[in-house]
Amino acid sequence: MQQILMLDNGGRPCEWVPPEKAFSLKRRGAIAWGVGEDLEFHAGVSNHTGEPSILRVPAIISVRNQTFAGRVPFCNATLFARDQHICCYCGLRFTRSMLTKEHIHPQSKGGATSWLNCAAACQ
Repeated sequence: MQQILMLDNGGRPCEWVPPEKAFSLKRRGAIAWGVGEDLEFHAGVSNHTGEPSILRVPAIISVRNQTFAGRVPFCNATLFARDQHICCYCGLRFTRSMLTKEHIHPQSKGGATSWLNCAAACQ
């Protein structure tokens, strides 16, 4: 089952949540912003129209007024999962073994190894 990456209001990853939790947060107006393509989930049939109900939520959401201690460990596997195994340069999807971690602001120029400064890139 697909999971949604939940960030705190500072953009730090907190945890992977099931779509139902993300929809609940969206319905309550607790999502500050979202990034990534919207994931679609079928949620039954509308009583009004008889048409299938489709719920949409971004692949990555930031929760309003929440600060979490980083519960998702920062490593290549979680970084690649966050980026959906898509290279930040060419935009193509790769297997884990074909990806590497790329620093946005280079380490040689003081760039940190962090969620906000790293992205998946093809080798």
